[in-house]
Amino acid sequence: MPDLRARLASRNAHKLEELRAALPGWELRLLDPSEPYPAELGATYYENALSKARFGRRVGEAGV
Repeated sequence: MPDLRARLASRNAHKLEELRAALPGWELRLLDPSEPYPAELGATYYENALSKARFGRRVGEAGV
């Protein structure tokens, strides 16, 4: 199986559990609590999710 890894652009452990169940074979991690984290300033869930995904890319790993 290919090396499938991603860092979840979240600090929510429950989201991590849900995605691990949905994506068997993937190695998923949460953001480190010591890392700066983008504020949820978007007008929609989509805007906030996009901001977190961009943040994840800046810290060097694919974001889910």
